[in-house]
Amino acid sequence: MGGGDEGSSTSQGRDVRLRQRSMIHRGTGFCALLVFTPLVLSAEPQWLTDARAREGQLGEPRDIQSSDGWFSAKLPVAVIGKIEKVQGSYTVEFSVGSANTASCEVFPDAVDPAAFLKTAAEKTFSDVIEKAQGKVDRRALEAIDSGQFGVTPYLGLSWLYRVNVGKAPLLGALKQYTAVKQGHGIYCAHIDVGYVRTFQSVVKALVESSIFHDKEPVAAPFYYETSVAQLKGMKIGYSTVTLERDADGDVKTIERTAVIIPVTPDTASYIDTLHLEWTHADGAMINALLVVSLNDSLDSNLTLDAKQGRWHVTGEFKGKKIDQLIDAAGPPGTWLSRALQRRALLNAEPSASQEAPSSAWVSADPTHFTESRTTLLGKTPEGGQASLRESVGGLVADVTVDAATGQELKALVPIGNQTITMERIGTQGSYWR
Repeated sequence: MGGGDEGSSTSQGRDVRLRQRSMIHRGTGFCALLVFTPLVLSAEPQWLTDARAREGQLGEPRDIQSSDGWFSAKLPVAVIGKIEKVQGSYTVEFSVGSANTASCEVFPDAVDPAAFLKTAAEKTFSDVIEKAQGKVDRRALEAIDSGQFGVTPYLGLSWLYRVNVGKAPLLGALKQYTAVKQGHGIYCAHIDVGYVRTFQSVVKALVESSIFHDKEPVAAPFYYETSVAQLKGMKIGYSTVTLERDADGDVKTIERTAVIIPVTPDTASYIDTLHLEWTHADGAMINALLVVSLNDSLDSNLTLDAKQGRWHVTGEFKGKKIDQLIDAAGPPGTWLSRALQRRALLNAEPSASQEAPSSAWVSADPTHFTESRTTLLGKTPEGGQASLRESVGGLVADVTVDAATGQELKALVPIGNQTITMERIGTQGSYWR
């Protein structure tokens, strides 16, 4: 039966550190810019357009391997130097054709994708770019991206920055990616304008082809899904759900999200969450873990357990310790119970109720169970889809699901005066068998 720690960097509150070695951005390659205008230039000079269009040459995939044999992969570029474990991680350095080498760092442990991008960018600007190029007097978020490399979700971030060295301002760019594959963190970065597709192709090859020779193999889930979060046309993050089953038939559900929400041209909110639930096969709650990281600071680290017939929450919430019994008549709903409930609602007779009530244990109010409700709005048999409205407390989302299985395809989630669109991009297995 489930319980315990999942092994995530978020769940353990691990201090994410950036190792400063030559693997992170050598050289001073950037372009002269006479006038620096906000974020994306509406009418940028031709030389900048030409610089953005630069790409390198890729070759046939070649085998690479760490010196100790822990991980291997296939890359379409040559690796510079040996791949050795230094200060707890492995560095893969390579050229994408620019004056500056690019690099990827592979960690034996997981990382918090959004938080790591924030920390790595700050350290790169202060400890690498400014030391090599001069004081950065302006920087801007150029793009946020997310998706999948193979079946592994990734989060990417691109920056433009200006360095004023006295005679004329100089413009540079920083490109970053993070991913977590089979419990191992991957971070890649390159400093230079252009080489976008070349760099992404190498990162994609590393993530897709990497094989880890762990002493204990990672458990294979029987169900897996990934969704991408979009805001104003920009892919700002992702959410994943994995379901595993233990020897007793109990189910471990792991929900993870990594999101970067732009706030100003040069700032953003970086959010990582982990919600782990152990349930019986029918979705009934056994225990749960909820961890939220906001801007690389621990916002919540909470555990929910049954104690003498009542539910008990302990841990830390917004800097305060919590040790409290929850006054509730029954257990909260779980990801699995709500998914099964949604499927039953879709398969019910037309004369049956079109609503399904439940409750949820959410980070906004962890000392209570929040009322939730799923309402069937209609079906489109020709498209094989159905429309639902799901409410949790004051949050209401319109959801499109597969009419046969109840699996979510798309959700419109209002956040303040904006709407985030969650759209499923990959799934494997089934949760209802």
